[in-house]
Amino acid sequence: MSASGPVSTKLRPEPEDSASRAAAQAAPLLRERHKALFGFGDQLPRQGSALEALAGWMGAVAVHAAAYRGLAALLMESLDDEASELHEACGRMAAITEALLHTAHEAGAVRDDVAAADVHALMNAAAWMREQVPVDTAEHLLDLMVNGLRPGHEPVKR
Repeated sequence: MSASGPVSTKLRPEPEDSASRAAAQAAPLLRERHKALFGFGDQLPRQGSALEALAGWMGAVAVHAAAYRGLAALLMESLDDEASELHEACGRMAAITEALLHTAHEAGAVRDDVAAADVHALMNAAAWMREQVPVDTAEHLLDLMVNGLRPGHEPVKR
């Protein structure tokens, strides 16, 4: 053992950043929060319209991801990172999103060109907004996003 500590401690990989470290420390709480979020997501198809279900899910995921600063970015990264502890939870979130979006498409409640990846990016943006602005402003901006998914709106050409 060296003066600075055991070799095993030195070889143990350190989390890359404070968000990763926070996520690792909060893992038990995150698992409970994920369980509650998934339960909510599973109930949404039986409540309200297809668009209301998708909007409710988007809002719930944004609130969930904003619970810890930096978690929104970790969740987006973990969707494709099978080695991440969050990968399984991200896959479950993605499955719920895809099912709700599919139902909304079938109901004609969202534009045909809206993909699950679009909804994931919007939820991530909504979570980031919740970290930056007052809650009422974040809610208003999420409403604007959801309304932009609705059919009948011609895309603005830039």
